[in-house]
Amino acid sequence: MADRILGMGDVLTLIEKAQANFDAEQAAKLNKKIRQADFNLEDFLDQMQQVRKMGPLEQVLG
Repeated sequence: MADRILGMGDVLTLIEKAQANFDAEQAAKLNKKIRQADFNLEDFLDQMQQVRKMGPLEQVLG
């Protein structure tokens, strides 16, 4: 109950959703592209699609 009052339950739920949609191999490739300044609009689109998999933005931010 105290976690809910402090908002920690919401943070934990957000982390759980992110982990469920997380692809470690793809994240490593993306990290390499960013470090080499090779990040493009297709990579950005892939990231936005990953965010969409987490559900409606209202729920994620709520």
